[in-house]
Amino acid sequence: MPFDSNGNFQRLHCWEDDRENNIDIVAERADEEDNNFADGLSQCFLKNGSVQMEGEFNAGNFRVKNVANAISNSDAVNKLQLDAVVASVNQCSAALDAKIQEVNAEPQNPVAGVLYVIPEEQ
Repeated sequence: MPFDSNGNFQRLHCWEDDRENNIDIVAERADEEDNNFADGLSQCFLKNGSVQMEGEFNAGNFRVKNVANAISNSDAVNKLQLDAVVASVNQCSAALDAKIQEVNAEPQNPVAGVLYVIPEEQ
């Protein structure tokens, strides 16, 4: 396996150690090392996005920056989009609170013959 549990690339052979131990560079060992490089590269995340991820993404408590606006249901949203939704919800909530206060308020100009329900004070 080309990577250890911490994500560090691990070589199979050290050519300097081989030289010190009188181990000849032979095609089989060179192929093993090259195949290990190929396996490691095959597990890399390509920055052009041409290869999809195969597992969870751990940003290591770093920010993910420059995220485009979400379009599809499975897209991530960025803070700008989230802030817009929060502002809209807050605006609707304030308007609803105002209507509730209006309904709960005592009538300003009662009209004779109209039944008013005035909530009891708690």
